[in-house]
Amino acid sequence: MTDPIIFLQLAKIASARGKLNRTLKRVYLMNYVRAVKRQRAAAVTATQEKHLVKFAI
Repeated sequence: MTDPIIFLQLAKIASARGKLNRTLKRVYLMNYVRAVKRQRAAAVTATQEKHLVKFAI
């Protein structure tokens, strides 16, 4: 799973090089949002599994 911070760092690098246009900025932002959603979903799934294990025993 890709860390969301990577996409922000890539945007900073592109900006420093002068290559960060509107489209690329949108792509980095959407990838960042997807990565954050994946992390949150993984955390929720892990929490649910812990609760299921407690009640199953």
